[in-house]
Amino acid sequence: MLSLHSQNDEGFAVRFFMSCDGEAKQIEIFQEEDTLNLFRDASIDFAKTPASCSAICQASDASPFFKATKKRLANFVVTADPVQSETNGKAVRQLKDFLGDRFASDKKTVVIKSLLKVVDAIRETLTMKIVRDGYEKTGQYPVNFVAAMNQCPAVKHMSMHDFNHMKNSVDQLANILRTRGILTEADMDALLIIDQSEDSRKTPKDERVLHQQRAVLMNSAECIRQYKEYHERLQAKKASSGRVAAPNGSAPLSDAQLYNSWCFSLSHNEAREEAKNCEAAGGKVSRRKQKAAELRAQGWTQAS
Repeated sequence: MLSLHSQNDEGFAVRFFMSCDGEAKQIEIFQEEDTLNLFRDASIDFAKTPASCSAICQASDASPFFKATKKRLANFVVTADPVQSETNGKAVRQLKDFLGDRFASDKKTVVIKSLLKVVDAIRETLTMKIVRDGYEKTGQYPVNFVAAMNQCPAVKHMSMHDFNHMKNSVDQLANILRTRGILTEADMDALLIIDQSEDSRKTPKDERVLHQQRAVLMNSAECIRQYKEYHERLQAKKASSGRVAAPNGSAPLSDAQLYNSWCFSLSHNEAREEAKNCEAAGGKVSRRKQKAAELRAQGWTQAS
């Protein structure tokens, strides 16, 4: 989506705006230094939608795209083996490299065929009209406050006075988001915008992790600062625990259980490095045995 406030005198865009639904794993990838540098060099503002609102805020979710793709998949007729197709040759090679030794050969073929079916369904259903429909329905482009609000169930219970007050506050809120990169509950309170949500969680919204907050610009200085602080706290907590215990009353953890438990604690970058270690060790089975022995030597418990 184009950032409408970032155009030159000729009307050409000088910055672009992208968004995703902001799951924790997505945020982790987009906070990597290489990704942040890419967005900076390409003049891209990257944001996440408000927590748990992608179905009504994300253009691709709100458009008929997913429904049309599922329908296409349900009626998919195989006319040729997609793995043997010359058109898919490069994609098949890349998928095989990516899957590595995670699956047996026959399972790997099934996974690749399934992914290629999804790609084919997307090719058949993703049209310019479907893309436009999503942005129009969510009021993102062309910018339409009424369309955006009609996506929100709470608007049915809102008075006309509150509705108009929010509409008149949009420019101020947009300026805050553009300047600071994060829109907080405190900002809403300062503008006397009422909270229509029902949330019984104890942690105040502004103190929650990024993927549980309102819309934020992921490559803004404030967002990067918050993510780094959160990641440092997470790493410190992981270092202080230093062990994984089996459930109460269970048998000692096997090599696989111990290794998998350790893998779950890895960051995205650490997981990618571990994948290289598996390859260097001659496969996941060898690496798993090797790492399990290291973990036991370091004092990771096998029993409760």
